[in-house]
Amino acid sequence: MMRRVILTAVLLLVGAALWAQTTLKSGMAALEKKYGVRFVYEASLPLNGRVETPSGTTLEECLRQLFDGSEIRYEIKGKYVVLRK
Repeated sequence: MMRRVILTAVLLLVGAALWAQTTLKSGMAALEKKYGVRFVYEASLPLNGRVETPSGTTLEECLRQLFDGSEIRYEIKGKYVVLRK
């Protein structure tokens, strides 16, 4: 019985962690919609992989969360977010 409870708790935690993640491109699309910006980048930039869903209150906070720990750097130029390696 205790084993079943522990297993259920672990599965719930893993599920919650996966739910809080998104693909990098999906996160960028959400920020484009929320803040009215456009991302500009070279096609060779590695934008695959999963990231934590940004939860910041400003565009800058969300970008920091989205690209934290990656080799991608960003610069906000008006309504554009320029991405570079």
